[in-house]
Amino acid sequence: MDKAVAGVSFNNKNLGGRKLILDTFIDGLPDIAFFHANSNNFSGEVPKLIANLRYFYELDLSNNKFACGFPSQVLGATNLTFLDLRFNNFYGPVPPRLFDMDIISAIFLNNNKFNQQIPANLGNTPARFLTFTRNEFTGPIPKSIGIGKTKKNLIEVLFSGNNLSGCLPMEAGLLENAILLDASKNYLTGPIPHSFGCLAKMELLNFADNRLYGAVP
Repeated sequence: MDKAVAGVSFNNKNLGGRKLILDTFIDGLPDIAFFHANSNNFSGEVPKLIANLRYFYELDLSNNKFACGFPSQVLGATNLTFLDLRFNNFYGPVPPRLFDMDIISAIFLNNNKFNQQIPANLGNTPARFLTFTRNEFTGPIPKSIGIGKTKKNLIEVLFSGNNLSGCLPMEAGLLENAILLDASKNYLTGPIPHSFGCLAKMELLNFADNRLYGAVP
């Protein structure tokens, strides 16, 4: 009887190498559903064959030493529901296609060197948890955050510790189920929109260390 490996976990194994070479390894695991490799010393590139895995739904590469652009190959993993790239040195822009993935529920990008603007189609994502903290993002928080799928789905979103500017979008006050919104330590300016008074389920709003002014709704 053929046996299939459902998933692989290398979490906290202190594994490492000059290059993470997994293409041939994954070739032999066509039915793999998840790959966890957090808290190691992996570097190099993310295997391109991830896009070909029909059951693949969860990728955790957090707390490693990856230093490259966003691993666009993950965008081909159409069943992906969980993406964790935290605590690496990924850099450059985040592709808009990430927020068009149909069933993803969590995207963790914090503590990297991603830059440029957060894509305008942010509101298209069905993700419930979004973390952009401690990168080098510039420009405004996208207005789509409160008018797309995020309006009903989003629970937690963190923008803190970037170089974001402009005003807080009125649309962010339309989030129906959000309990946490952190945009602290940026360069946001202007008043807090009156719509933020409608965030009925909100438990924590953090706008510290910005340039906001005016009355609090």
